[in-house]
Amino acid sequence: MRRTLFLLFVVAACGGSSQPSTGATPANAAPTTQGDPGAATPSLAIKTFMTAIKNQDLDALSLIWGSEKGPARDVTPSDQIRKRELIMECYLQHDSYTVQSDVEQQKGLHVVSLQITKGTFTRNTKTQVVLGPNNRWFVDNIELEPLKDLCSGVASH
Repeated sequence: MRRTLFLLFVVAACGGSSQPSTGATPANAAPTTQGDPGAATPSLAIKTFMTAIKNQDLDALSLIWGSEKGPARDVTPSDQIRKRELIMECYLQHDSYTVQSDVEQQKGLHVVSLQITKGTFTRNTKTQVVLGPNNRWFVDNIELEPLKDLCSGVASH
């Protein structure tokens, strides 16, 4: 239990948004480049984030995961970035996901409910997508607790 709480604390800077995905890069999802972190919309931020997770692309993940201050790679110590990304990757690795809802809580903040499927198991979680610098959206504050059994490899019913 202590380990789970620690992992959740370590990843408290994560987040989420809208459309089903099979893990393939969406046709309208232009690749995020080093000069253009984040996404143009909350929905695209989720798609890009979940695609990076599925593809185990930690570089892409560091450009779409962040906060209102910008991408995590610019505000989090580099020795912590990879550790946090690997934890997120474990919890969020999926065969598919579906956005259950995307609610704008206030200007610049969306709360997104995701349904994540891995193998025969499906779990629900919430995440946030926040508006950062240059009008770009970043995934922030993912609730990992509901996904803990997916990471451990021992899913409970």
